[in-house]
Amino acid sequence: MGFHRGSNRYATTRAVELDLAAAATYAQNFGDVVHAGDIVRWLDEEPTPSVDVVLGGPPCRGFSLIGKRDPLDLRNTLWRPYVEVVRRAMPRAFVMENVPALLRSGEFAAFVETFASGDLADYEIRARILNAADFGAAQTRKRVIVIGVRRDLDHPGHPLPASGPRATVRDAFAGIRGFAGDTALPPQKTQFRGVWRPGAFKGRDLHITRDWSPLYQQRFRSIPYGGNRHDLPDELSMD
Repeated sequence: MGFHRGSNRYATTRAVELDLAAAATYAQNFGDVVHAGDIVRWLDEEPTPSVDVVLGGPPCRGFSLIGKRDPLDLRNTLWRPYVEVVRRAMPRAFVMENVPALLRSGEFAAFVETFASGDLADYEIRARILNAADFGAAQTRKRVIVIGVRRDLDHPGHPLPASGPRATVRDAFAGIRGFAGDTALPPQKTQFRGVWRPGAFKGRDLHITRDWSPLYQQRFRSIPYGGNRHDLPDELSMD
């Protein structure tokens, strides 16, 4: 969505998403151009289209600091079919997103090595950790953004942080209607790939709360103003 909002020069040719609900959401926003299934199977079954840009975000669960960080997690290697898409499409540029811990992993070293020879050596790769709070989001959210550009083109580099104060949660919540604590989404459903899914919903439909368990309510009460999960006592820790 950010890529589309940032430029009106591009349209999505094909998308691949394993999670059916996420695929349905993608289709609702960008048209039914999404393959709802495994990317490896998609590579086997369909020719890769010729495109100018490839965007991707392989799973981050195996790298995330709040996860188990299991080096044997098979999801850690799903950057490989992403690179295969780049190799087949040979776009002008590609962008890959993941959590910062990716940079310290052996998988990222293998990723860089993949671009050291053959056709993929035609790409100049730059990686940098960016914080969404520096670009208008009311949330501290750091992600590594890998940008690869063909060497016959000028590499644009990474965007610079916006000047001025960061947006706050108070800014983000401005104008949102008050509510009495609804915990259920509206009842409408949409059929996608033969399966009925909840939705489609507008942003205002999603303004509901969760029925938080007593444990989570204890955690909320234990975090001081301005604090976070790292301030929890050991008995309420989420680690």
